[in-house]
Amino acid sequence: MTDERTSRDRCSWHYLVLLGLLCQGFACQQWLMALVFGGLWWWAIRASRPVTRVPEPVEAVLLTVCLWVAYQLAPRVGIVWFASVSNALVLYQLLRLAERAGRRKRYFSAAVAVTQIAVGAQAVFDYRFALILIGALALLPATLRELEASRHGVVIRPRAALPRWREAALLFFFMGAFFVLFPRTHVSTYRSRLGMVHGGQQREIDMGESADDEGDLMVFRIEGEDIGYLRCLALDVFDGSTWRASPKMYREVGRPHSNERDRAVHRQVKVLAHKVLRTALPVDGAVLDMRGDYTQWPILAEHGGAMMPLPLRRPSTYYYWTRPGPLVCSLSPDQRRRYTAVPEVSAGVRQWTMSTVGEGLGPREQAERLVQRFRTEFTYQLGAPVLRSDTALEEFLLVRKEGHCGRYASALSALLRTRNIPARVVLGYLPSEENAFGGFYNVRTRHAHAWSEAWFEDEGWVTLDATPVGESIPRERRRLSLTLYEWVEFVWYSKIVEFGFAEQIRLAGGITHTMQAALTTVLGTRAGLVLAVVLVGALTVVRKLRDRYPRKGAGTSRQRAAFARNFYGRFLRLLRREHHVKRASQTPLEFLSGLRGAEYPRGEDAEVVTRQFCRVRYAESPLSDVEEAEIGAALDRIRRRSE
Repeated sequence: MTDERTSRDRCSWHYLVLLGLLCQGFACQQWLMALVFGGLWWWAIRASRPVTRVPEPVEAVLLTVCLWVAYQLAPRVGIVWFASVSNALVLYQLLRLAERAGRRKRYFSAAVAVTQIAVGAQAVFDYRFALILIGALALLPATLRELEASRHGVVIRPRAALPRWREAALLFFFMGAFFVLFPRTHVSTYRSRLGMVHGGQQREIDMGESADDEGDLMVFRIEGEDIGYLRCLALDVFDGSTWRASPKMYREVGRPHSNERDRAVHRQVKVLAHKVLRTALPVDGAVLDMRGDYTQWPILAEHGGAMMPLPLRRPSTYYYWTRPGPLVCSLSPDQRRRYTAVPEVSAGVRQWTMSTVGEGLGPREQAERLVQRFRTEFTYQLGAPVLRSDTALEEFLLVRKEGHCGRYASALSALLRTRNIPARVVLGYLPSEENAFGGFYNVRTRHAHAWSEAWFEDEGWVTLDATPVGESIPRERRRLSLTLYEWVEFVWYSKIVEFGFAEQIRLAGGITHTMQAALTTVLGTRAGLVLAVVLVGALTVVRKLRDRYPRKGAGTSRQRAAFARNFYGRFLRLLRREHHVKRASQTPLEFLSGLRGAEYPRGEDAEVVTRQFCRVRYAESPLSDVEEAEIGAALDRIRRRSE
């Protein structure tokens, strides 16, 4: 009777199953699948029929076969095994809804729903994750309470099924502990929420070409202090108009796995548009160590930056420790020839250079003179006219005197080479959009930048930026609403979505350090000991006062439960005198059924006490004065018989 009613009238179990099916649909990275599973849930409830008993061995075999097939298909369709197995359990859930499953099967179905919720949480990263969490906190305790009440033949009230604040807090604590101990695992179906980004980072610079705004696509976010020029690639071959990177620039010169982090600063980078970066990992300074959630090991290339052997396949997070400043290294004879090679320049270019650097200056002073002249006499301009490829350098220096950052980096590097100073063009990003709340930088495609690097004895590769200060270079100001939104988004993705092993280590270290400091403060000083004693005493007094003088309306459910245990316990003690003992495995209704089978003379009184106990204890229904008097009279009649 109870099972039929709770199947016909949708209860918390139905909605918990629905939440699991929706999460499974979200795990497929498609709203369509979530809508399909939701429609199948509605159809299964509408088409429900009386319980049909399937032999348990047959059911176990069918379920095992379905799970095995799903496990085997997982690598073929490109998803992780637990997501594929969870898909196979969708059919199991629909069958349970359609057949009006009994209590035991509903318990197992609830466990399956929780599993599907956990799988869906691996692929849901936006506001839906918070909605799923709230739904699970509300539906799971309610489902368990309803299933427990059904054991005693009680239909629980919807309001009584809602979780109490202590239960919700305890469940939230265990969910948080599970989240910390078992970080999120990316399923292979995960795609960037930014979509497919075609093209990629620029790999060459033509001085003659014009340049437009690069757009507003968010490429990555970086967190740290004193962040400077973020390099991705360097160009070392110049043909008079175009700079390109030779294969030697990608040559591995080391691995970023040094434990020497003295005077190093820490950075955290969240890559969003991985197809823009391809293999590049933007870094600044001299990188000492790197960690991340990537599956490849990064390398340090000759261009001074970090890169992956293969292109990035998904958005990822990496951390690195660096020493800001020049890249200290020596140059081989072959490298020196390569970094000073330059085509013959015109007489006008040579005269312009000599008028700038003069005579008798060292390499560093000559470079600074060139940078200063570009910054004071030239103009930064996107969309500047196209230059002729065969005379691009001369036309830029002597005629146009305006252009984008690529022209300035190309011209400066070429002029340095004419002075026999090793130089190259570096491509990367110059962060200028700082979030005032989070202390991180949003780096977009329009923040792409080009600058020069010159090699000096005893210094190494030094950054030189000849680009005049333009509109896109100063620190940007964002609206307060956008700044706050981006901070919340950054915290969500960096602290929740991308929570992994590295975050586990830092969290554990922070907790350990805090506990040690607290214990040292409390146990190491007399004031700390006194404070601890006062706090313990205050908590004890507050608890005693709360128990003695409860708030109005507080503890109502506890009082009902205590009252129910009181009169039902008295009922069991009276029956024990007549050798009717309730086993621990029996429910109240099962014990009542046993009394009827034993033809207990006061069966009607026993039924009154049992039914009222189940209603008060599990349905949390209040008793009227008449009902309390009825229970008391029934217990008195049972007592007189037992005497």
